[in-house]
Amino acid sequence: MLFFIIELDEERIKKDGIINLEKAYECIDDTFSQRDVTLYHKKGSIRFYTRNIDKHDFEYLWMVNSPFRNVSWFQYYIKTWTFMDVDDETGVVFEEESLFLHWVKRPKSPFPNKE
Repeated sequence: MLFFIIELDEERIKKDGIINLEKAYECIDDTFSQRDVTLYHKKGSIRFYTRNIDKHDFEYLWMVNSPFRNVSWFQYYIKTWTFMDVDDETGVVFEEESLFLHWVKRPKSPFPNKE
């Protein structure tokens, strides 16, 4: 099964009071649902999103994550952003890739154009 694991820095979001935490997750969920990606599991503030429907799972999972490369509040508050391929039967992790190295460019503010 393929997953994108996402964790926002909820403490910082609440402390800053700039964006609404629930609306942030709603934005992520709404973006993902466009290609039938759903929340599979939640452990504390860590969310596991998946799409386990057809041969397009891999490409659609990457497709719905791609827009967040250009969203400043997401880039500012993202804490964990990882792609994971896990064997359905054994739970063995075939691949695990953090998107921080190539995709996260943390701005100095969640809304840098409003400074």
